[in-house]
Amino acid sequence: MRRHVKVITIGILSAHYYEITMLFLQAKIILDCFHIPQRLRQAITRFRIRIINTSAIKPIAYRTLKLY
Repeated sequence: MRRHVKVITIGILSAHYYEITMLFLQAKIILDCFHIPQRLRQAITRFRIRIINTSAIKPIAYRTLKLY
């Protein structure tokens, strides 16, 4: 039955990637792109907050970074 599986969709951070590749040798693995924009937005926000917290910037620049 496993030989007939052609495509498997998994999440980006799937902990079972290795097991899936060992069980379904013939199948193509496709990464689920659903959460990529969310993770990118979170990374940008964390970076922006780190810049705000670690540097002494002018009030106008601070407000710009805080709002956007």
